[in-house]
Amino acid sequence: MQWNGVGGRLAAALAGAALLALGACSEGPSDFQVARIQAATPSCDNNPDALFVGRVSGQEDLMPGQRPVSYVGCFKTMAGCQAWNNAVVGSITGRVIYNECRPR
Repeated sequence: MQWNGVGGRLAAALAGAALLALGACSEGPSDFQVARIQAATPSCDNNPDALFVGRVSGQEDLMPGQRPVSYVGCFKTMAGCQAWNNAVVGSITGRVIYNECRPR
């Protein structure tokens, strides 16, 4: 999946909208929802020429207790990384512990 140019911004926006929709669940994500977020996250192994890395980790509020989650993706543009980052942060129902986009 490419995340650069106009098509990349559109893909990032669509992925972001899908991830935000997942965040609407009040009891935190199921294993299926976590897998969907991971599938929408461009792998660093598959994008060796990506210039930026995004990381988000936090805790999902579940009944009863909490579940840790962590996501890492690599992007060709900072804008693509930030769009992904905002969507993933918005999908976390508990405390966000770490989020950043930075040069790789």
